[in-house]
Formats: sequence, structure tokens, C-alpha cells
Amino acid sequence: MLTLTPDGPRGPSRQVQPGSIQLAAKTGSPIVPVGVACSRGRRVNSWDHHLIPYPFARAAICVGEPILINLEERPLEEWRAVVRDALNAADDAAARMLGGRTV
Repeated sequence: MLTLTPDGPRGPSRQVQPGSIQLAAKTGSPIVPVGVACSRGRRVNSWDHHLIPYPFARAAICVGEPILINLEERPLEEWRAVVRDALNAADDAAARMLGGRTV
């Protein structure tokens, strides 16, 4: 199993880069959207706004449906939007699991 962030190592934050879509298409591996939220923590002042949960914070992880990329079915830009929307939905679902109170 390979895990990577679809916005790449340098960002911009929350923008799916074409390389992750192309890699999934070439390998036939699905993209599995994962959203994470916590009740208390600190955001690091970096391009990705990395979140460090405080001790004893409540956390939620939401895993979305796997997305199988087929570049013959849709163009690359449409897949980027599909993956972005799925990731945002997973983040929102994780926040809802904590009652909407997240960092």
C-alpha cells in the first residue's frame, strides 16, 4: 500500500496535483479519500497548515469510498475535481463526527 498526499510535497494546500491522478491511473490503484479532524490542537504556520492535536483531544477519521481513476472515461481535470470533492467531503464528515467543533 502506498500513501501520499494528493496536494504534493509543496502544495498549494488542498489542490489535487495531476501526478497523484496519473499515478493512480497507471497503477490501477484506487484513491481512498481520508478526512481527519480534532477537537483541540494547533495549526502549524506552513503551506499545508499541518495540525498537531493537543493531548487528550478528541479525534475523528473518516474514510470515503475508493475512487478508481480511468482517464479514458473522464479528462484529468475532471478527476482532480472528483478527488478534491471527495477529500473535502471526508474532512467535513470527520468534523461532523465531533459535532462540528474542530480546529
